Parts: sequence; C-alpha cells; structure tokens
Amino acid sequence: NNDRGIIEKLVSILEKEFFYSPTIEAKQYQIKKRNGELETHTTYCIRINRKIINDFLVLNFDLLNRKALSKEIPTQIFVSPKEVIFQFISGLIDGDGSVHNKRKIVHYGSISEKLVDQLMTLLLSQNIFSHKLIDNSLSEEGSVLGRKIQNTHPFYYLEIRGENSIKLSLNLQLGSKDKDLRTKRLLSEKTTGQGFNTYDLIPYGAKMLFGELSEKHLGGG
Repeated sequence: NNDRGIIEKLVSILEKEFFYSPTIEAKQYQIKKRNGELETHTTYCIRINRKIINDFLVLNFDLLNRKALSKEIPTQIFVSPKEVIFQFISGLIDGDGSVHNKRKIVHYGSISEKLVDQLMTLLLSQNIFSHKLIDNSLSEEGSVLGRKIQNTHPFYYLEIRGENSIKLSLNLQLGSKDKDLRTKRLLSEKTTGQGFNTYDLIPYGAKMLFGELSEKHLGGG
C-alpha cells in the first residue's frame, strides 16, 4: 500500500492480537504516465515471518490461491456484530477505496465483481444503499518497475453518496490519515438532502440480495 498509516494500523493489530511485530518494507517504483513522464511512488508492505500466523490468516480468511480477480468477503463477516462488519469495511476502504475531497461520496473498487456485489449486500444489511458502476476501459496501458501493465478485466466499483455516505462515514475507522480527514470533513458539512435516489436501487435485483442473505442466514424469521 502507498499509505504508511494503513500499514502501521495493521502492525498494531498484529501486535495486539498475536503479540508479534512484523517487518515493514518500503520500495520505490516508477509509473509511466500517458504523457510519457515517469512518476515516482513509494509502496509499503508487511512481512510476517511466523508460519503459525500465516497459516491462521490463510485458513480463517480463505486466502489460499486468492488473487485480485477471485477475492470475496469471508463468510464469517456476514454473521459478525456491527462493529466487526464496519471494521472490515474500513479495511476495504483503506485499501481500495476513496473519499471525495469536496462531495459526500465514498467509492470502493475491485476487478472482482463478486466482492463488489457482496459489499453492496453487506452495506444494505446496515441500511446503507450504494450504486454499482462498471469501467470497461481495457485498452489503457501503463508501466510499473519497467514492466508493461494493461487492464485486462472490467473494473467494478460502488458509489455511496449523500445521506448514505454519512451513515457509512459515522462507522468508519480508517488507518489512512488523508481518508480519515476527508470523512471528518464530510461529516462536518451541512446535509443538502442528497441521499436516496434512483441509483440507490439494487441493480442486480432481489435474486442476488435474497440469495446472499439466505446463504449467510441473515434476515430469517
């Protein structure tokens, strides 16, 4: 991740839950922009050299052989308490989400459509509506560490706006200082009434919703 604050939050969680201090590694890389200019960034990662912890994380969160395209929300999150659900969502927003710096909008994106659909369902279980969007720009190319990269999969993302972004922001605990400041700004501004609109409807209908809730044993009598 490019935000050290997020990495430091993960380190504190590992120290608290596993009494283990992982190593933080930093690496600089360059991205070639469309205009040909090179832009330098620093990325941070955590190295866990403790097999028992790695095995625990892989087993309990179903991480074996998972890649970006096959990511999904672990089953236990759907039946967790509200506080755990929003901690998990906070992690998603920290990693692959964004908070608009001027408007009441929170985004989350992934190439895993299942993950995005599941997040929509999870948000809805907390009475937060979102809208799913698709970016099919597959032809764009770039360069990282001298290697050519190209979008080969559609990009799916959720947009949470207005009153719904406020409901979400009230429950987020972000490690990213920049995103956390933006949520605080979002909460401090007066509400304009921008909330439930046509885009708040579930685009994939009741089949996905009730199928997911039934599978996770939510909403039953």
